[in-house]
Amino acid sequence: MKRNTFARWLVFIFGLAVAAVLAGGISFYRNARQHAWHDAEAELQTIARLKEEQLAQWRAARLADASVIMESAYLSEGVAACMETKSPAEMEKLLSRLRSTAKHCQYRDVLLVDANGHVLLSVTGRGGRLHEEVVKVLDTALSQRRAVLTDLHHGDGDLPIHLDVIAPIFAVGSETGEALGAVILQCDAEQYLYPLIQSWPVPSASGETVFFSRDGDDVLFLSGLRFRKNAALNLRVP
Repeated sequence: MKRNTFARWLVFIFGLAVAAVLAGGISFYRNARQHAWHDAEAELQTIARLKEEQLAQWRAARLADASVIMESAYLSEGVAACMETKSPAEMEKLLSRLRSTAKHCQYRDVLLVDANGHVLLSVTGRGGRLHEEVVKVLDTALSQRRAVLTDLHHGDGDLPIHLDVIAPIFAVGSETGEALGAVILQCDAEQYLYPLIQSWPVPSASGETVFFSRDGDDVLFLSGLRFRKNAALNLRVP
């Protein structure tokens, strides 16, 4: 009789011990999961701030390049001389300046256009007229007398996805000088912008940063996706 009672007590005590271990394990798992969730959330917020700062610095640098061009009296005088005389020597001198800007500031192309968007000079030899969407932004830059960035776009022909930095040029002499045209700094998105967006600072199997915008009733992806090819400016989600 005593042995049966003792055995029952052992089973009861063992059951309590198992229940305590299970309760402790569940509590530990919940706490660990909560800490892991908070750590992942904090990491994502840190990466988001880092990306925001990097993109803001990149954008500021592009606008600074355009501002330097806008404030150059030497360049404005050269543009005015080219438009007035159409001298091959003057045009070659100005084209040399554009080539230097493209090389040292790492632009795909640098163009000189008139106030109507017709290309006068180009490092890559491009001619014709700017894309209609870029002409609209050109009008804004000239009317507001400030450097402006376009949206990401394909452009005409076989141009890769890019954005343009528009530096309006005005006649030297007064703050209300005549609008002569603009220098267009063309940024190939694959050269720096997309790698900057897509790089992830820590090892991750699924982490990525994407650009998108609202276009009508759709979300239009402006950058590529890690697990889907050719998404940039092609993939739409209602």
